Amino acid sequence: MKATDRHLMRRVLRAGALLTVLGLLSCLGGCAQFYQLFIDPLLPAKKTASEHDMTGKTVLVWVDDAYGNSVNHLLRRALSQAVNEALVSHEAVGEVVGYAAIASLRQRYPDTTELTIQQLGRELKADEVLYILIDDFDLHHDAAGGFYRPHVSGAAKVIEVAQGQHVWPETVTYRSFSFTGKLLQADDATFEDKLVSELAEQIAATLGPCFYEHEAERYPQDPV
Repeated sequence: MKATDRHLMRRVLRAGALLTVLGLLSCLGGCAQFYQLFIDPLLPAKKTASEHDMTGKTVLVWVDDAYGNSVNHLLRRALSQAVNEALVSHEAVGEVVGYAAIASLRQRYPDTTELTIQQLGRELKADEVLYILIDDFDLHHDAAGGFYRPHVSGAAKVIEVAQGQHVWPETVTYRSFSFTGKLLQADDATFEDKLVSELAEQIAATLGPCFYEHEAERYPQDPV
């Protein structure tokens, strides 16, 4: 056997031994972890289908609260715009009702709770209404002034306007959501606006994918 052949043979044997060691380590340390680190990244990402099809429809994203019209108006606007952007950018809808039209309707009806969701949709010529109900919202922490711990919780559903039927989610009345941020300290006058925008983006990132195909999260992280 030539020297070059012997050298090649040694390299093959070493590679085989390395693979064997990695295989043993994967079983000792958890085969799932080995698969996650070395195999899964090489596979095509899995796709999750949308839960409800809004393609080609005019959609109104209406943000309300459980206690009348007391929710921060910045949150209403930021959340409506963030969800609209998510739906439009993923071509999940035909078009959305702009926030200027929503603000105009609120001026004409100071107490919009007098209108049903179906009536809201008809007023703004929507095919479906993505209705988001905020049941708890707060930015400040009770410790002292200048401390923040943003929190928002609520639920969402979709109403088809023509018949007033509930069309999403299919198996429950609402889809709930809740976000609580970290304890922060700031004296910047615009800091609250930033926190509101971040909460709106989090809600949009949760609700938006329900209406368009998206990449499944490979390994969901445990909540901190």
